[in-house]
Amino acid sequence: MKQYAADPINNYVNYAPAIGAPEHTDSIHSGVQPCATFTGSFSGSNQADQMTSASTWGSIQFIVNDGPTGSYIMGGGLASETTGQYVAKFNPLTGQQIWLTYINAVNPLPAGQWNAFGSMGVIADGTIIAAAGTTIVKLDPLTGSILKSVQLGVSPTLSSPINANFDGLLIAPNAAGVILLKSQNRPIGCPTQGNLAMTSCQALYGLPPNTTAVALDSNSLQLIDSIVLNQMVGTRGVVTKHNNRIYWYLAGLSNLERIIVNPLTSQLTVDKAWVPASYLLPGQTAGDAPAVLGNWIIANQNGGGSALVPITPFAVSQDINLDGSVTSVRATPWGTTLPTASPTGGWSASLGSFGVDPENNMVYAQDTYEGVVGLSLNQTTGVMTTVWNRPDWRTTDYFSLVGPANQRILISQYLNPNISTSTSVLQAALYSGNYTETVEWANASTGTTILRPPSSAYTPSTALGSLPNLGYGGLIYMMGNTGSIYFYKPSALSN
Repeated sequence: MKQYAADPINNYVNYAPAIGAPEHTDSIHSGVQPCATFTGSFSGSNQADQMTSASTWGSIQFIVNDGPTGSYIMGGGLASETTGQYVAKFNPLTGQQIWLTYINAVNPLPAGQWNAFGSMGVIADGTIIAAAGTTIVKLDPLTGSILKSVQLGVSPTLSSPINANFDGLLIAPNAAGVILLKSQNRPIGCPTQGNLAMTSCQALYGLPPNTTAVALDSNSLQLIDSIVLNQMVGTRGVVTKHNNRIYWYLAGLSNLERIIVNPLTSQLTVDKAWVPASYLLPGQTAGDAPAVLGNWIIANQNGGGSALVPITPFAVSQDINLDGSVTSVRATPWGTTLPTASPTGGWSASLGSFGVDPENNMVYAQDTYEGVVGLSLNQTTGVMTTVWNRPDWRTTDYFSLVGPANQRILISQYLNPNISTSTSVLQAALYSGNYTETVEWANASTGTTILRPPSSAYTPSTALGSLPNLGYGGLIYMMGNTGSIYFYKPSALSN
């Protein structure tokens, strides 16, 4: 793994060389982990050993690793949580808690502070960076001690600190390894807690303030630069090097945005020359975090759902044409209008970003109400062609990919089919958390199931829009809504 992470082409520059889930492990959030092991058979029959963590926690949000012996949870970001967010270390083989630290232990939570899912990552020096609200901390991985704690409420471009939540932690691939964060914002005056406040309060309180993007020193956590964007960005971003420049890509409420990160000074500048067509069709809502696939930025839609238009995977070039235009291509694997023929085709939504595989030029797209498709992307034209289609595979989650390029395995949540009989049944189950689920391992090139535990082994529901968290030795961690971690370990069935 250290050798893989040392090659800049694998997007681990300034990150800890550790296996993990998309969004928290590398700078482009592809989900590809070729060093992660599938401990079953690629072509034979398999089973999964399952267990539940020895400890339980409140509202688990994320899991990251710093190696085979260090695993960490971030939690406490649900509306019902009143004590603020925390980071906890646990034994990766048993799920027994080792330590727990509240992020606001040094800087108390400001009165009225909005509490929404934060962000976490492990940087190259092994320390843990966590952000929640306007508090950013650096933690000692051995003890959980807070080494540094800063408040970003003093940022000159942040109009309403108590309505801001800094998330989307990234580490730039420059010499300084600066930390990049951007604010989610709820409408000013809104008293609602939790992530839904970004949208649920708009009818009474108007649009939320525009997002502030910041660059922080990775050692001191001090603010280097801060800029305000022309829209609110609710989802996380990606950062990549292209043509010797560092670009930070974000998907906003109205359009895709590109920020230039200066490699020497770490100053931030909105790239006003890169103006692609809107990634949203009329009737679609803003998407989740974009992904990087070679020369292309891949975006989805309907993070907030739509009753009019399904998700239409969107590829946009990182290059600017001679005439100033930017090439973009849209795929329509589920058509362009709702309802579709699917039993649940009266609605379209996804809380997870697409998965991408740069070595195989594949995009893995999910619509919770339509299923999962594998798309092949042409690097010259950006055209995406459907390779396989799995309407039975319903997931609210992201994708992880493990194994070598010629035997890649795609992993995500698999919702119990008994809740997919109609749009209303599926919506009611997801909103209430009253359903069961398991994990699907599939051949990434064909979509064929390699392993799915039997329905008798399905677990209670896990966090919507979460991550199939990769561990070492083939382990998968799924984050239960009741505070447990569900462990899965594949193995081949003997004849």
